[in-house]
Amino acid sequence: MPRVLITTTSFQDTPGVHHDLLAETGWEIVTARGPFNEADTLALVGDVDADICGDDLITRAVLEKAQPRLKVI
Repeated sequence: MPRVLITTTSFQDTPGVHHDLLAETGWEIVTARGPFNEADTLALVGDVDADICGDDLITRAVLEKAQPRLKVI
């Protein structure tokens, strides 16, 4: 099952149809409350297909760990 990581608090905290639309995809939704530094972001990526992030630190190391599974940020 595809997994989406959501770390942006504005997405999580703002009610709206965006929650329903995401739930309808059938994807597993993983939430964590960011923003995260590089070390914390590294701990979260690697087994997700998508990342809805806010101000998390997305570095080369994060992108390398996320490969090849991560398809969209």
